[in-house]
Amino acid sequence: MDVDRVKVLTSEQCNEVSVKVDKLRDFWLDRKWGYTLGAATYQDSPILYPALANYTNVVLSECFDGMYTSVARALSEARGNDIITMKGTALPGFHIFTSRVNDVKRDGERAHGHPHIDTPYDSVFWPCAISDPFSFTLPVAIPACGAGMGFWDDVTEQELDLYAKSNEVPEPTIYDYELGSMYLHDGMTPHRIENMGNISEGELRITLQGHGVTMEDTGKVVVYF
Repeated sequence: MDVDRVKVLTSEQCNEVSVKVDKLRDFWLDRKWGYTLGAATYQDSPILYPALANYTNVVLSECFDGMYTSVARALSEARGNDIITMKGTALPGFHIFTSRVNDVKRDGERAHGHPHIDTPYDSVFWPCAISDPFSFTLPVAIPACGAGMGFWDDVTEQELDLYAKSNEVPEPTIYDYELGSMYLHDGMTPHRIENMGNISEGELRITLQGHGVTMEDTGKVVVYF
């Protein structure tokens, strides 16, 4: 499994985005493990998702138009397709972790994300056949302890579930995040959010999260969250 890293934003641009995200706290959606700014296929009811997506898209598009333009350009160059969005699906949105995550423990240890594969396309009504799903992450604020993602190249999701039940999950291959770099992967390799350490009070861990599929009738790529 390959993880492609593409530089998209400068440190200054990341700071501008993260400051805006912080100022939009009234629109953060509490997910217990953290927050999202924007609707998410895997967090919101399929019945409510389209309406919530259309609502939150207004805020996201108004506040982050420049960032989305840069992301679309980078994705188009990486994928070789035109990048579009689709009504009724959420724009790529933000994962936000505060120091609250320090209190989330599993078996007395710091909690990482749950190992999983990405199948958000199953929660969307597509007007035509789709192919080539992928996922991407773009960190715009990284706490002093660091941030990253872990992958298991040679372990299936079912095997990981069995490992988890016995508390013997093998060590993943960890990709440390670099500010402003976008990480592209197929989403089908088991992976998880890696919490590198405690987030200090006042710090934020913010990543832009998105998925993409190719619309087989046009060859264009729809990105969504």
